Amino acid sequence: DPATAIRELTSVLAEDPGLLMARRSLAVAYTAARQHARAIAELRRVEKEAGLSAEDAIVLGDNLRFAGRLDESMAVLEKAAKENPRFAQPWLSIAEVQVKKGRLAEAAAAYEHVLSITPDQVEALRGLGDLALLQQKLDAAGARYARLLEVAPADAGGLSKLGVVRMRTGR
Repeated sequence: DPATAIRELTSVLAEDPGLLMARRSLAVAYTAARQHARAIAELRRVEKEAGLSAEDAIVLGDNLRFAGRLDESMAVLEKAAKENPRFAQPWLSIAEVQVKKGRLAEAAAAYEHVLSITPDQVEALRGLGDLALLQQKLDAAGARYARLLEVAPADAGGLSKLGVVRMRTGR
């Protein structure tokens, strides 16, 4: 219930504006409510007051992406990735920015990097399958979705997309 969370966290921050955890949680609530400008503002305040954690940077980068501020998003996410080289999440978000920019090869490289950090990471496998499907590379897409389903057998999206691949290839 993002609206309730926003109301409660705003009340808490009115009493003590220095509670960074409440500010971070408010940014997440704004994100859930699709109030991206407000989420960005809260995280910029956190950044100014205490710096961003890796998780804060990802939430900020994602909100910048949702707001269409792709270059800013990429800068935040690349910094988070550089500062946290064994953390896969910035790379997943970088891939999403690259997709939105229409840079599919760069998106694929980001997903591959995720797999080098965390083999069989479900979102990366799905992303690579989706990119291959978009490019009509049906064998590659099928292989990614099949691996995804080995890792997460109940993944409805993977099942559906593997079905699409098999239908298109006459199987």
